[in-house]
Amino acid sequence: MPSAVAAMFVFCLFAAGLAAQDPEPDPSRVIGEAIERQLLLEVESRLRSDELTTVAWGAHLAARHGVSSAVPALRRRLASLAEVDEKERRFAVLALLDALQVNAARLATEELQPFCRGAMEPVAFVLASRDPDQHRDFLFGRFAEHDEKGRQTRWLASGQLLAALGDREFGRQLVRSLRYRLKVTVLDDKSTFGGGMGGAIGGRFGDGVLTVPAGYPPTAIYGLVLRPKPGDVLLTGGERPVYWRREVRAGRRVGIGTSEGLLREGRQDVRAAWLAEMLELYVLKLPRQTDETHRFEDADGYRRAVNGWRRGIAAQHERVLKAAEERGWFTDEERAALPAEVELVVDDQRGDRGVALPDVD
Repeated sequence: MPSAVAAMFVFCLFAAGLAAQDPEPDPSRVIGEAIERQLLLEVESRLRSDELTTVAWGAHLAARHGVSSAVPALRRRLASLAEVDEKERRFAVLALLDALQVNAARLATEELQPFCRGAMEPVAFVLASRDPDQHRDFLFGRFAEHDEKGRQTRWLASGQLLAALGDREFGRQLVRSLRYRLKVTVLDDKSTFGGGMGGAIGGRFGDGVLTVPAGYPPTAIYGLVLRPKPGDVLLTGGERPVYWRREVRAGRRVGIGTSEGLLREGRQDVRAAWLAEMLELYVLKLPRQTDETHRFEDADGYRRAVNGWRRGIAAQHERVLKAAEERGWFTDEERAALPAEVELVVDDQRGDRGVALPDVD
């Protein structure tokens, strides 16, 4: 019996020794790691070059083959181009940003700020969207750049990312930007006014053509769009999603930008939707322009109608101010200094203008 116990003990020691040995390495993994090391050497050697065409080829290799281990070197080379003239650096920067995006790099805001113009801006958006909280300054800058008359998709993307963060300063900015126009069309029994036709707000369709200098690799161009195609990736969701698109274009003349689509609402309507979400004020209507029609009979009736419409606009505005104050966005004094600014526009279409329209205080 003791000999059997001893034999079992020896067997267990032998089995434990076998289990402790390293398993046979996977040949495919070994080969893959060797290729990765060689590619990294090729990428890094090109990134160290003083020739920007060679730098671009190094970044192109890192993007094409997914050399994620090259991210530190890519970041260093990108930083080295921050002060270089934009026309000189453009295609090298596009290649570096593309390689960083393809390899899922996370950059700091100060790394992106020098490269957020023109054809470089969409890929900078993609990189910033991976950590919007860290990139608030970048997003505020892009929102301000495209506010009012700038690129609608870039304005929309930056605003939606900031709204999703519930950013207090962004909320304050939205409230302060609210403006209202009350347009009153005045008719009487002799009017022949037949109304007007509205039009859609057009989107932007591309940024032109870049001439790629000789010696550069194919160029990866990014665009932000409202209407996706297969392969496009969601940048920011919600009721107005924005997608990003990557296209690699060869040749010496490269079209940049892409058909963005149409934003069917006015920008103030979008601001109101962001505020409604951030303040949890649903069924909130804050249109930039309110159109009303009044059939004129006398001055008092006209005044009552116009003042009633004004009060309605002011009441919606007050809902926003009250909710914003409750969330600590504004003090009592700040709130009091933010009344609804309502511009009155009168379109007098009366057939009989013998009686002048009265002023409305």
